[in-house]
Amino acid sequence: GKVAVHTGQRCIQHAGHESGEGFSVQANMMINPSVWPAMANAFRNSSGSLAERLLSSLDAGQAAGGDIRGM
Repeated sequence: GKVAVHTGQRCIQHAGHESGEGFSVQANMMINPSVWPAMANAFRNSSGSLAERLLSSLDAGQAAGGDIRGM
């Protein structure tokens, strides 16, 4: 249940992370800094199997702008 994350200062922008109870979201080279919070919120607020919650998180990240290189 413990979670540890680190986003270094030398990552390509936009990069960051968010953690919660039993999960973490990491992002690098995102189009904007709202991607990983959107993913974390989707994971927290979704239900179903782990796979369904992960897909919900990925969909939310894409809807928030996603990776700067495209989908």
